[in-house]
Amino acid sequence: RGAPPPASFSVPVTIVNQKIPSVGLAVSAITGGFQMEDGSLYLNQDAKATFAGFSDTANTLLSWSVDGGVDATLPAVAPLGYTAPTFVLQLSPAHFQRGARYTVQLTGSLSEANSGQGFTTGGILINSPPSGGVFRSCVLDLQSAGSACQS
Repeated sequence: RGAPPPASFSVPVTIVNQKIPSVGLAVSAITGGFQMEDGSLYLNQDAKATFAGFSDTANTLLSWSVDGGVDATLPAVAPLGYTAPTFVLQLSPAHFQRGARYTVQLTGSLSEANSGQGFTTGGILINSPPSGGVFRSCVLDLQSAGSACQS
């Protein structure tokens, strides 16, 4: 049966004297894809996604980034820039690979001394073209109630 659970336990906690903004992101528009149940995006390689960023702290400096070697400072990737509350991500085959997963990150920081950074992330999966499988067609003869199929 095993030993009974311990009557008490401890967890180390570190408390820092810093103000850290809480940030969040939401998807406000998608062209060429859709949002999945888990909140991540499933996008075509030439899709466009618009995100809205927010913070619980006034005057939070926002900065957007994308992992996987994607440079969000490039106008071809982020036509409206990467330091505003609204972030437009323009996908293209030059910057995003089919079938790959990427993470969009929003980082919030304060210009005050002794402050930390808060961040949040969202996932993106780039659509892959169909591959493999078998195609089968059938001709149905309604008069003789027969059919012929070919693969």
